[in-house]
Amino acid sequence: MSSAADRARRLAHKAESDFVIARLGFEHKQALDMVCFHLQQGIEKLLKALLECRGIEYPHTHNLVALIDLAERSFPTLKQFRTWLPDYIPYAVHVRYDEVLYPDAEETQSALIQAEEFRGTAHALLDSEGVSL
Repeated sequence: MSSAADRARRLAHKAESDFVIARLGFEHKQALDMVCFHLQQGIEKLLKALLECRGIEYPHTHNLVALIDLAERSFPTLKQFRTWLPDYIPYAVHVRYDEVLYPDAEETQSALIQAEEFRGTAHALLDSEGVSL
């Protein structure tokens, strides 16, 4: 059986794959809807990794607000991200099927900058918990 740290590490590693794909898509100005999808997925996995490393049970959800509600209790510094995390929720499912929801380059760049800021904070928190990649 794997430890909470191992499970958190695997989630964080998967999140890194999402960020790599997002950066590649953005660099090539291709599939910006999927860039935003992978940014949302990376953030979601990092939130779940933080919860996992503390042994906190979390729901099977793409709702970043529900996840940050749980994570913020143990990691108060995450509160700074609460203002924009709800904007990423439609990227989890709706962007893959909604014909109208298609982020432009400016929206995608903004999403990437915010997601990278979250990523840095999450990795610092994971490192402080002894969970490094």
